[in-house]
Amino acid sequence: EELCKYLNVSVTKWHGEANKTLKERVIKHPNGIILITPESLEAMFVNKPYNVKQLFSNLKFVVIDEIHSFIGTDRGTQLKSILSRIQSLNNKPFNIIGLSATIGDYDEAKKFTGNESKTKVLLDRTAKEINAQFRYYKNENDELPIELLKDLYIETKDNKVLIFPNSRGRAEEVAVKLKKISDRTKGHPNYFSHHSSVDKEVREYVEYFAKNNFRQNFCICCTSTLELGIDIGTVDEVVQIDATHSISSLIQRVGRSGRKDGEESN
Repeated sequence: EELCKYLNVSVTKWHGEANKTLKERVIKHPNGIILITPESLEAMFVNKPYNVKQLFSNLKFVVIDEIHSFIGTDRGTQLKSILSRIQSLNNKPFNIIGLSATIGDYDEAKKFTGNESKTKVLLDRTAKEINAQFRYYKNENDELPIELLKDLYIETKDNKVLIFPNSRGRAEEVAVKLKKISDRTKGHPNYFSHHSSVDKEVREYVEYFAKNNFRQNFCICCTSTLELGIDIGTVDEVVQIDATHSISSLIQRVGRSGRKDGEESN
């Protein structure tokens, strides 16, 4: 939106919680950029197929963000099916661009986008330093040990931090307990949880605060909701509690920190 407002290019968000008026406007006058999920496209094919033709018969580009998350999955198969159906409605072939920071097998990615021989791979070979620390705490209970939480508070209290537990319940536990420690030690008050069960308005407030707050430190305990896509500005440090579900997920999470030129990921 920030880029396109100077170019007179409209940007429309299309998902279950998106503004209905803006959706109807872009259907009447298809133009600009639509940010949409495969599920929303599938629903459009089922419920309002005439909208698909109206919107995408003159489609020029499809950008698949985090393309690695689609390769070799059922959701990826669904997306390929949707793109094939859109192509059959299109006046001309459209171009597909895949974006990812974690792809290792470029041949699989080229197969996903269609014509392998005509698909180019552009690589950013800029070196990126990573400062990693590993800490182990013995735990025989359902709740995290107090030693871990105390150490986590000391480690993160003076930075802008994302903490990734592997469940929504654990994210809530960490956020609440770190906030209590901070209250007792007169630290900053900015401890938040962010996951799919958090109310939409609250999630958006947390994202806005993180992106537009330049002076205050904060700590967001989150699930995969902040692993991909959403821009929350500068993050100093990322903490992973327990092992991630995949290597690509770990790389994505670590890459949320050190986004400024010359900075290392922590």
